[in-house]
Amino acid sequence: MLLTLLLLTCVLNAHASEPWPSYGCTHPSPYTAPIPVGVPNRMTIEVDDPNLFNSFRNYFLYLPPGYNGTVALPVVYYFPSFYVDAEEAFNTNKLYWLSGQEGGNYIVVVLNGMNDCNELNCDKGGMPTVSWNSYGAGFNGPSPAGPICDSNRTKWGLYPCYSSCQAVSNNDTCGPCVSASCSNDTKFFETVKDQLNNNFCTDTRRLYVTGMSVGAMMGVKIATLFADVLAGAVLAAPGVMHGWWKPPTHPIPMMDIHGHFDDIIPANVTNSHLWPKFKSPYYPEASFSEDGFYYVPSYNWTRDIARINGCNMTNADGWPPNGSWVPWKTSIDGQAGWQCGEAFGRCPTAYPLVRCTWNGLHELPLVGKRTSYAHMHIPKNNLTHPQKVHAFALAAWEFLSPLYRPFNTKPDAQKTEETQPETDL
Repeated sequence: MLLTLLLLTCVLNAHASEPWPSYGCTHPSPYTAPIPVGVPNRMTIEVDDPNLFNSFRNYFLYLPPGYNGTVALPVVYYFPSFYVDAEEAFNTNKLYWLSGQEGGNYIVVVLNGMNDCNELNCDKGGMPTVSWNSYGAGFNGPSPAGPICDSNRTKWGLYPCYSSCQAVSNNDTCGPCVSASCSNDTKFFETVKDQLNNNFCTDTRRLYVTGMSVGAMMGVKIATLFADVLAGAVLAAPGVMHGWWKPPTHPIPMMDIHGHFDDIIPANVTNSHLWPKFKSPYYPEASFSEDGFYYVPSYNWTRDIARINGCNMTNADGWPPNGSWVPWKTSIDGQAGWQCGEAFGRCPTAYPLVRCTWNGLHELPLVGKRTSYAHMHIPKNNLTHPQKVHAFALAAWEFLSPLYRPFNTKPDAQKTEETQPETDL
């Protein structure tokens, strides 16, 4: 009997990381010329999105040097932050760098946000105002719970009125809290994912999502909607606008990263912009951002994911010394104050929920654009340049690489459209 159990265990362990090769692993490539490996490739794809005057969108694809079209490789998707297009994000997040190293060997996809304003650059400052329609950012009205921002945009800054938002408006205008394109970015991701699985050799059990800032906000949206498809998420400075949060229906492993001094998408109320001077007049629990938007505290929405993931939720205050913090070791611990932990008690090995913080602002860890934040009482960042620029890729892949989607999960039906508000708060 014992021998039978041991053999069964070995069989189960052997299959635990067995790949699910995609359609593209066994069918001819539709491309007339091979896609080069080891370099970024700008790809164009048509998306069925009636809000866009031009239905073609683009993304950057990196096939690692080890890609041969027959061995199924994992895929890491990345959503860039506001003002950052896919080309710049590809060069700064360094996911491609690690993919080419020993122990890497994964495909990188950097999606490009929309900049649809009938001008070369939406922002008069000359920077590309690429954006993501997530959690009400591209919805012309309040959330189901009420306003998502201070409507005095003269004080807090006015975002462009994107062409796609004018297309869905009755009077070709945007409300004061519209801060993104109204394109269907959920459909964009799903279309790219399907194209990749059909045309390239991917491991459909190892699809991951990452992102920064509003890209990380989009990452939260995608991770929760596609929790039945994705194997994990690592998100830097994510957020959820107040009134738009909807927990996933499946477990999803996640690492939430926030700079301790980030007030652009604050992790909690006390990290709000100039707190306690500015507060939401509608939601006392909401954090208040530098541009006057109201966010669900990270603790609240990550707690919901921890419950879905089956974490033990012991004394779920979330942070030490009174909470259930279980240290989570990484290869960059201690650098620029970096520390991580399972914030809601021990989670199942297959479904960790980890929160990380470091001595930084609203930026990729551990970049620290300046060497001294003395004026804000932030400790100096004396890391070397390689330590700074490689930290996100190292932390992300270290977390994601052991994660596989279980065999017993079947993807749900097509996901909901972005243009309609959620009913759950």
